[in-house]
Amino acid sequence: MATVDGVVVGFAQVGPARTKHGLVPVHETELMSLYLHPDHHGSGVASALLDTCLPGACPADLWTAHPNPRAQAFYSKHGFARDGAVFIDDHGITEVRMIRS
Repeated sequence: MATVDGVVVGFAQVGPARTKHGLVPVHETELMSLYLHPDHHGSGVASALLDTCLPGACPADLWTAHPNPRAQAFYSKHGFARDGAVFIDDHGITEVRMIRS
């Protein structure tokens, strides 16, 4: 969880990587969520959250909505790359997998 002046502005969650509709994880660890209040975009808080959850460029998988160019650019900046896996969730939202090795 990230706070600024005592107010929660973001959070992230990491856990064991999950198989999604037969798509086997590449790594054992998955970044399951990372959210930052829009008022704090570009402040470095999201980078600090990611570095805390996955220190030292730890190998991991993540799934992000597509299209979501801002998130994909952020993850690319931190060493993640799309690996071609695509998943459509129960609500019809397309997700793409990004991995960091």
